[in-house]
Amino acid sequence: MVDVELKSRSAYILKFILENPESSSIKQITEKLNITRRTFYYDVEQINDWLSSEGLGKLVIKSRMVTIDSDRRDELVNRIKRNESYFYSIEERRILELIFISLSTEVVTIEKMQKIFDVSKNTILTDIKEWKAALIGLDISIVSTIKVGYVLQGEEFTIRKMIGKQIKKLENFQPKIVLGKWMQESLAKISGEEYDYREIARCLIKQYEQDENIKLVSENEEFECSMILVSWIRSMEGYTVVLNAEERAALAVTCPYQSLKKSFQKLKEYNLEIPNSEIYYIATLLLGIKIAQFVSQDQENLYIYRFTASLLKNFERIACIAFENRERLANRLRGHIRPLYYRLKYGMQSTNPLLKDVMRMYPEIYEFTERSVRAMPDELAQTLTDDEIAYLAVYFISDEKKQVVTNTVENKSKILVLCAAGMATSTLVKEQLKELLGNIADIEVGIVSEAEKYRLDNYTLIVSTSYSDILNQHRNTIFTEVVLQDKDKRKIIQLLNQYGIVGRYDRTIQRIIASVEDNLTGQIEKNELYFDILRILYEDGKRESIGEQISFRGYMEDGCFVKIPKTGDMEELLIKGCQTAVHEKSWKRLYDRLYNMIRRHRLKYYEIQKNVVLIHCPMQGDMNRSVGFSVVVSETVIPITEYISGKIFIFFVTIDQRTHFALLKEIYDYCDSGEGRELLETVMED
Repeated sequence: MVDVELKSRSAYILKFILENPESSSIKQITEKLNITRRTFYYDVEQINDWLSSEGLGKLVIKSRMVTIDSDRRDELVNRIKRNESYFYSIEERRILELIFISLSTEVVTIEKMQKIFDVSKNTILTDIKEWKAALIGLDISIVSTIKVGYVLQGEEFTIRKMIGKQIKKLENFQPKIVLGKWMQESLAKISGEEYDYREIARCLIKQYEQDENIKLVSENEEFECSMILVSWIRSMEGYTVVLNAEERAALAVTCPYQSLKKSFQKLKEYNLEIPNSEIYYIATLLLGIKIAQFVSQDQENLYIYRFTASLLKNFERIACIAFENRERLANRLRGHIRPLYYRLKYGMQSTNPLLKDVMRMYPEIYEFTERSVRAMPDELAQTLTDDEIAYLAVYFISDEKKQVVTNTVENKSKILVLCAAGMATSTLVKEQLKELLGNIADIEVGIVSEAEKYRLDNYTLIVSTSYSDILNQHRNTIFTEVVLQDKDKRKIIQLLNQYGIVGRYDRTIQRIIASVEDNLTGQIEKNELYFDILRILYEDGKRESIGEQISFRGYMEDGCFVKIPKTGDMEELLIKGCQTAVHEKSWKRLYDRLYNMIRRHRLKYYEIQKNVVLIHCPMQGDMNRSVGFSVVVSETVIPITEYISGKIFIFFVTIDQRTHFALLKEIYDYCDSGEGRELLETVMED
């Protein structure tokens, strides 16, 4: 008697019929298994041969329904339960086919996959065709050659994500066992050592848990074990994930990376190595992704570019300015946003020691930056803390258009500002020096560790927030706090005076000092007096640049706003707004300017709250110009474009890049205050 073997698919069909005796139709079975009727009838023959050899009855097909005719049904049920054959679902088979192609160290052929999955050549070819179509969107392709068989081609970062996604779909125990067996066989062949590689992966995770004093979720741990083995196999076969420098820098200080680095160093003693780039990749697995994932690094880069562009656009319309060198600022911002993105990607929040100083010294720019961030519906933007926003504000502070300067020195002196690390601290010091000195010198920024690369003797003044022996050797070095104190400013003025450098207020100050000397007896401390007068003149200059401006609160509470009736439209709104916002000789020019901006989709606006819209009215170059505003209230919602509509419109007039900041902040703060919101609601209802 010839032994008859019950194949996995045949066993699955028999099991399905036993479990569903009342509803086992040919159509149900063929659709469930995605097989043809011809294949089904072939399997029925195989099943009947086995049943006959075991004396367990036979399958009967009547009226397209399949039943079992057997006097030993209970025994048959028990035999099928003990049968170790496993029939893969279509999804399981296709997932394992793709993983087999990804992780096998042998030449992957159709014949091998036929044998593994007990299916026909046509089925394998159909599955591969389906995968090729599905992977096009990820820029991954399946190619084959006689020498290497089937392989995946594409960005390794994307391939790993795809493999991980497919592994997570394997829910049943048997496919997971098969996957584990393949991984073990591949690693044993690569290394020549018969270690338990899954256990090694588990130990790497346990060591990290011990180092960090945490406990990972068991389900995550099993997946991470699998992905560590994927990383090991693929990298040893020459397919490595290479993260960019900013992401590696963010990961290098994390506990997972430090723990893994030590563990893999120990594994070298057992001839088990992995490329260093893969340690960064495995660290990302243990950290987990805290914000939206992208399928490729190219998509990540594109996201950072778009995030930066959106932030710049928001700041321009909220601060009512236009950046002169937008691309330069964008490049600098991207240099900060990229590592910021990676920190937040892995849940690493940073603390900004400059936060309170930035908020105190530059309240308007900080608020405009915060509003620019909060106006973005982006997940990353919503996770930014005040500390991170302050760092971003520093870049806008440094790009603020410089004040008009009266310096007449053609060959400017050079000042170098250095900090311990990063550029935010030195940039903040640079801006304070500009406020103090005007435009008497070119100011460069850098970091202390790179001091030797500068020709320090070429600088009139070196200001450093961190001590350095190299800098201390130069008599023109001043060590200061990040926020310049009065003592720091005095030292700077004294040193610059020693070198005969004059600033924007120097002539006025010298005349005042001379007058004081003529009218007082005894000696005076000229350096002290020079600094005190400089500070007074600068503060008065700031106040004068703002000018006499009406309070927005008083304007609204006194009902100074203009109303237009229900029949009012966009044209009437613009006319009323322009007539009341600027000088009577200028309103037509402003109207034409705004109308052209609307037509060319360049109007800058900001919806402060629902139906309350601020419209930027730039009047640079106009003879009768001054910073100001007017408010027009409509009884009904007026659309200006498909994106802009409201009932309260604030026409805000600017004359340069900065003199309007204080008034603009007052408007925003009042509109967001409780009493401001209440008044605006009342105005709209009335």
